[in-house]
Amino acid sequence: MTRNPPERSEGPHKDGQDPDFAARWDELTRQLGDLDVPEQSLRPPAAPLGGGLGPRDYEPPEDDGAFVPPEPDIHLRDIAPAVRLGWFLLVVGIATSVVVYFTNGPSWVAILGGVLAVAGLAALLLSLPKGRDYDDDPGAVV
Repeated sequence: MTRNPPERSEGPHKDGQDPDFAARWDELTRQLGDLDVPEQSLRPPAAPLGGGLGPRDYEPPEDDGAFVPPEPDIHLRDIAPAVRLGWFLLVVGIATSVVVYFTNGPSWVAILGGVLAVAGLAALLLSLPKGRDYDDDPGAVV
């Protein structure tokens, strides 16, 4: 069984328009009359979009090379002997342990390398400053 859709009423006329509505519409359009459009606008034409500068258009100024910080002069004679000894023991101990590991050397040499590395690390830790040097320095001066 098929159902037939219910019939819709289209209004008072077959074309679906109310005669009062059509009469009112005609009267309103007659009252409006012809619209006069000015040929030239008093304002200048608008600028095209996208012509301005935005944040992506920013280019930083070129570096004029005015300031070049000096290279620090670091000499081994300026470093404390305990610090030099600590670094030497640490590097030699690690290098000895690595060489013994890859060459299957005697175990006592590997143990000696480990002891040297630990002694170097201890010397470096003991050479650290014991406290802060509080002075009246205001910090960086521009």
